[in-house]
Amino acid sequence: MDDPGVGALLQDLALAIEAESRCSLLCELVRRVWIYDLTLALSYAEEGVATARENNLKYAEARCNLEVGRVLRLLGRYAEAERILLPLHDILSEHGDREAAGLAIRTLSALYLDVGLLEQALDFNREALAIFDEIGNQRYYCMALMECAEVLKKRHEFDDALATLDNARTRLASLANDELDDFQWLQLKFTRALTLLEAGRYEAAKASAEEALDAAGVFRCKDIETGCHGIMALCHAKLGHGRDLQFSVERFLATVGLASDAYTRIIGWLNCGRAAFVTGDLRTALEHVGKGLELAEQVGLKGLIADCHETLAQIREATGDHKAALQHFKAFYEIGQALHRAGVQHRIGQMRLQLKVDQNKMEMLESSRLELERLVAERTQELRLAKEQAEIASRSKSDFLAHMSHELRTPLNAVIGFAELMQQEVHGAIGSPRYKDYLKDIHDSGTLLLSLINDILDLSKIEAGRQELNREVCSVEDICLACMRLIKDRATHAGVRMKLSLAPALRPLNADIRAVKQILLNLLTNAVKFTPDGGTVTLFATDDEGPYVTIGVSDTGIGISADDLPRVLEPFGQVQNSFTRAQAGTGLGLPLAKLLTGLHGGKFAIESRLGEGTVVRVMLAAATDPDPVGAEPRRRTFSLS
Repeated sequence: MDDPGVGALLQDLALAIEAESRCSLLCELVRRVWIYDLTLALSYAEEGVATARENNLKYAEARCNLEVGRVLRLLGRYAEAERILLPLHDILSEHGDREAAGLAIRTLSALYLDVGLLEQALDFNREALAIFDEIGNQRYYCMALMECAEVLKKRHEFDDALATLDNARTRLASLANDELDDFQWLQLKFTRALTLLEAGRYEAAKASAEEALDAAGVFRCKDIETGCHGIMALCHAKLGHGRDLQFSVERFLATVGLASDAYTRIIGWLNCGRAAFVTGDLRTALEHVGKGLELAEQVGLKGLIADCHETLAQIREATGDHKAALQHFKAFYEIGQALHRAGVQHRIGQMRLQLKVDQNKMEMLESSRLELERLVAERTQELRLAKEQAEIASRSKSDFLAHMSHELRTPLNAVIGFAELMQQEVHGAIGSPRYKDYLKDIHDSGTLLLSLINDILDLSKIEAGRQELNREVCSVEDICLACMRLIKDRATHAGVRMKLSLAPALRPLNADIRAVKQILLNLLTNAVKFTPDGGTVTLFATDDEGPYVTIGVSDTGIGISADDLPRVLEPFGQVQNSFTRAQAGTGLGLPLAKLLTGLHGGKFAIESRLGEGTVVRVMLAAATDPDPVGAEPRRRTFSLS
C-alpha cells in the first residue's frame, strides 16, 4: 500500500541512531501497516524486540512485545500470543504505563474470545475497561466495549450486545473524529454487522455490512472486506436475493486469499457455507464449511471449530448421512463441553484466588486488630499508672498541706499576737514612733499571710476529702448580719456602700455555719475588692419555698467578661487588668466558695458583665424539719452590737 505516513516513518527510522527512538518508530510502523499487511507488521515488531534486547531496554522491549502479541493474535498464532502477552501487564504497570498495560489485558480478552473461552474473555475485558476508564482513554475504552459486545453475542444476548455497541458508537462520536479517517469506526460497523446477523436481523445486518465494506475499501483492509462479503452472502440467501448472493460469494472467493486474519477468513467460509445450505446447494455448503473447519483446526479456534461442526452436522443430516452428522454433532458437543468446563474451572480458580485474597485480608485485619489491642492495653496500663501516680502525688500534696495546718498557723498567730501587744504598749511605751509603723506592717502582713494560708489549707482539705461539715440548723438572717458586720470596716475603708436585702420569713438552713460564713465572706471580700470607690455591694437572700434557699452577693464593680468567667472559678485563676493588678490576692476566694457550696450539695451560679458588675448566687438546702419533735434545734444568733 502506498502510504505516505509509512514512508515518512521509514525515513525517520533510517536516520534514527538511538535504540529507544528506533524501537518507538518500529512500534508506530506496526500500528500503521497491520491493517493491510500482518506479516510485515510482525517483522517490524520483532525487529523492535531484538533492538531493545540488544540495548537492555526493558520498557521498550515490553512495548514491542505488546505489538508482537497483538499481531500474533490476528494471525491466529494464539499460543504464542498468550505466552508473550500474559506477563506484560505487570511489567508495563511497573514502568507506569497504564495505557499499554490496559492494551495487553484487552488483547488477551480478544484472544480468549477468539478461542471461545468466554469466562476468561469477560474477566480480562472487565479489567481492561476499568483501566481505560481510570486513565480516561475513551478510544481504547470503546475498543474494549466492542469485545464486550462480542462476548454477549456469543452468549446469544443480542439486545445487550447491540446496546453495548450503541454505547461505543456514542463515545466514538463524542471524540469528534472523521469516520473516514478512523479505523475504529470500521471495526464498530463490522462488529455490529456480525451481531445483527447472529440475531437473525438480516436486513439490518446487510445494511451494516455494506457500510463496513465501504469503509474497508478506504483502508484497503482485506480482512474486514472478506468478512463483510461472507455476512452479505448469508443475508442475501436468507432474504432470497439469488443474484446478489452469487455476487457476494464471488467477491468473497476473490478476497479470501488476500486476508491475513484467520478469524475473519473462517467466519467468511462459515457464512458462505451456510448461505449455500439455505439455497439447497449442499455440496458447496460442505466444501465451504469444511475449509472453514480446516483453517479453524489449524489455528486452534475451538469456538469456531464447534460452530463449523454444528453447521456440518445440519448439512450432513440434510444429505441423509446420519452417521457423519452424528460424528459432527458429537464433536460439536464435546468441544462445547470442554469450553464449558474450561469456563467453570476458570471461574472456580478465580473464586479460589479471591477466597485466598480475602483470607489474606482477614488475616492481616486480625493481625492488625491484635496489634491494636496490644497497643491499647499497653497505653491503658501506662495511663492507669500515670493516673495512679498523679493521684498519689495529689494526695501526698493535699495530705501534707492538711497536716501543716497547725504547724503553719501557730507561729503566724504568735507573730500577730505579739505585734498586737506591742502596738497596744501593754508592757510600756515604745521609744520611736517609727517602730509603731513597723509593728503595723508586721501585723498587717501576718494577717494577710494567715488569711492566704487558711484559704490554701481549706482548699487542700476539700481536695483531699478531709473537710468535714458540722451541719446544724441555722438562721440565714443571723449569718448574713454577722458577715455584714465583719466586712463593714473593709467596705468603709474602700469607699463602698454596703446594703442588706433579706426576704421575709426565710427558712433556716441545714448547713455548716462556719463554712457558710466563709462562702459569704469570700464573696463579699471579692465584691468590695473589685468595686470602685462610690460603688455598692448588696448581700441578699431569697426563698421561693423550693428545696433551696438562695443567698447571694451583687456589686456594681468592674465585672468579668464571658470568656474569663471559667478562669476565675479555677484555683489561682485571676483576670489581669490595670484594676486587678492593684489588688492583693491569690484568686482562691471564688473557687473555695464554689467547692464549699458543692460540699453542701448546693448550687453555685455567677453572672457578670464587663463594666456593669457581678451577681453570685449560692443555693443551699433548706432545713426540712427545723423543729423536730423531741429535739431542741441548735440555733446561733448574731448581732451587729
